[in-house]
Parts: sequence; C-alpha cells; structure tokens
Amino acid sequence: APLSPGNLLSLQGAAVIFNLSASNEYLGKVPRRRRIVIEQSRRNIGAYVFCGAGACESTSETVYNAPMLIAQNGVLLAERESFSLNTSMLLGDIDLQSIAYVRRQSSSYRDSLHKFAMTTRTVSFTLPEHDTYAFAALPDPTPFLPKRDEEDMFSRISAIQETGLARRMRHIGSKTAIVGVSGGLDSTLALFVAVRAADALGMKRRDVIGVTLPASVTGEASLGRARRLVEALGARLVEADIGDHVDDHLDLIGHDKKRGDTTYENVQARLRTNILMNIANMERGLVVGTGDMSELALGWCTYNADQMSMYGVNAGLPKTLVRFMVEKYAKIRFTEAVVDVANAVLAAPISPELLENQVTEDTLGSFEVNDFILARVLRDGDDATRVAWLISVVFGLDDKTAHTYTRRFFERFMNSQFKRQTLPDCPKVLDISVSPRGNLKLPSDIDNMNR
Repeated sequence: APLSPGNLLSLQGAAVIFNLSASNEYLGKVPRRRRIVIEQSRRNIGAYVFCGAGACESTSETVYNAPMLIAQNGVLLAERESFSLNTSMLLGDIDLQSIAYVRRQSSSYRDSLHKFAMTTRTVSFTLPEHDTYAFAALPDPTPFLPKRDEEDMFSRISAIQETGLARRMRHIGSKTAIVGVSGGLDSTLALFVAVRAADALGMKRRDVIGVTLPASVTGEASLGRARRLVEALGARLVEADIGDHVDDHLDLIGHDKKRGDTTYENVQARLRTNILMNIANMERGLVVGTGDMSELALGWCTYNADQMSMYGVNAGLPKTLVRFMVEKYAKIRFTEAVVDVANAVLAAPISPELLENQVTEDTLGSFEVNDFILARVLRDGDDATRVAWLISVVFGLDDKTAHTYTRRFFERFMNSQFKRQTLPDCPKVLDISVSPRGNLKLPSDIDNMNR
C-alpha cells in the first residue's frame, strides 16, 4: 500500500510491526516479499516481522509455504520458508533500544510525527527477563566489513575516496598531492587514493609526492616499506630525516630528551606535519590526511599534527575497513610489486613509531573489538553497560577485560572530541562518521558516558 497500516502505527510509537499474512507462492514472489519487508522496516525505522500461512493451508489453486522474515532498520535479520506440513518457527534478535536511538536521530522520521493520526488500541503486557540471554544469531563481530560482493563494495568505497580528493584538488588548482608515508596501513591507503585521484585528473604519477620522515626511533623495516611503496607506484619519493630537528626542538623548549613521554612523541608528529605543509606550499600542492575513523574516535592522534591535513581521505573508514581496502587496492588496482609491499604492510604490527618498539594495540586493545564498540555506540546508541555485555558475548572476553575495553573507549572517545571539532574536510563513506559537520555533533566538554 502507498501508506500501510504498519507505517501509521510506527508513527504512533510502535517499534515492532507484526504482519500475519496469507501470502501465497508463485514464481518470483520470494525476492519481492523480501524487498517489501526490508523496505517497510527501513521506512518505519523499526522492526517488521512477517509470518505467512503454511503448507497445511494450501488448497485448490493456491499453495503456501510458511514464509517468515524479521527485518530491522532496513536490515534482514532472519528468514525462513518451509513447504513442510509441520509447524515451523523463526527466531531473531530485535534491538528496541537501537530503534529508539535511530528514531531520535532521524529528522525525516521526526518531521512525519503527528501528521498521520489514527485510532489505536493499547494492550499492556510484560515479557519475562532472563539472566542469561542466548542470541538467535550473534551480532556481527566485524560490522564494517562486507560479507558479500566484496569487489563491488571496494569499488564503491574507492570511488568515494578518489572522487572526493580529485574534486578538491581540481577546485583549488592543486598541482601535486603530498602524502606522509610511514610504511603503515593508513598512509598506504592514502597514497593509493592519491595516485588514483591523480590518474583521474590526468596528472603524472610523479605529481604525487610520498614523503618519508624518519626519526631516531623509526624502524628500518617500516622505512623500507615506505620507500618501496612509493617507488612501486611510480610516485616521487622525498625523504626528510627529522632526527636532528627533533633534538633541536627539545633543546629549545628545555626538554629532557631521554624521557619518552607524550611531549617527546608529539614533537615528532608536529614537526612532520609542519614539513608536509611547507612542502605542499613549495610544490603548489595539497597535504592528504592519513588518519582513520577508529584513531579519531579514540583520540589516537596528535592535535595539530597527524590530526590535521588539507583533505583527510581516510577519516570515514574504521581501521578494519582500512585493512580491507589496502588488500583489495593492491590486488585489483595495482601491479604485483605493489601487492608484495602491501602484504608486508598488512603483516606488520600497527604503530605510530614515536617510541621504541611501540605497538598501538598494546595501548588501545584490538581494533576489531574497538571497531565493534564504535559501531554499537554510533549506530545503536549503546551505553557502557550494554557494550561491556555485548563484547563479552561476541568476543568471549571475561568481565574484567570487557569492562577495561569499555572504560578505555568511552574515556578516550569523550575526552578527544576537541580533536574532532577541528577535523579537516573528509569524505563520508559509511552511514556514520566522526566529523562535526556530519553525524557527530557533540560539545567538546560533554560528560563521560561510561556509566
């Protein structure tokens, strides 16, 4: 129907619509029914539960096959059909809190409220609570990764990143693209995007400048990967050793260079950004930002250093999706020499290399777990208690570890909003973002949600 009873009921506050239907079978009916159920759940910003008549009700010229579907917010949660003459059942997990959260965020839903009044009947009921809840299907532990049509998903994401950068470069008349290349995941993806954007603009690969900025704690392995990557892509390699400049700066501010504290780390990061910006001025170019959504959410960046650029191509991608994109870019878009370097990047531990033997996940924990938390918080509005319970179930963590992850995430997320408030322009890739001009509109001094 153009405006179904389920649509009207959802505007009166119903979170779950049940459709008990005598939906008979014919060739092509299954995909059509599935599309309708999914679309109704999306339009309602709610759950839609469809249950059709079973085979035992078939008669004369109509046959039924007990179609059962559960969808929520445009996502099919569970589906089953059976031509059996026996009774069948379908179980699925509906997240009522997520529905309420998404409805609060949706201006389109809010604009439709109270415009279509209808008479409703309210019936009170209670559902028993259980100490141990068993999911019909566990939540996806990698919610940002495609589960099918991987190449199509890769092509769409890469097109968004490349087009966004190419449009910005054309708009400002940029003659070059400058990328600080570390030999890690983020800068590898940024360099891939920059090269492809240059190709699209008809520029030479040499107009993409990969800058390595080693310091005293930079590892030879990562520096080697950075050099090989720039050369394999046919870009221009520039190397600027900042070791002496770091020492000079530390002397200038009266710092004890033997202490590996935050100041020691941040001096390196800020010097690198300063040099990249100046090279961009000299080469009439644009500094391409490398930081990803996961690190921005956790505040794992230095203010006015790697947090800053002239266009941040990776800010719309969580770390797990960055890894996926690096792997696909190398295999689909580039030569075998690039694949070899990309595999080395993928195999290396993630590190900013601002201290000796520094490994990011030793401090932040697994990016897979953190990205799961990021999805639950920004997509579903989960609080700390719910997140801790979910990651203990999904990842098999004990209570102490689950609460450590949760406390760390919320503290870092809330305390780092000021870094995201000044985030450079960046293309939105997913249905969520951490840009203050996009989905994440938070004051910098918001209270901690870890309760």
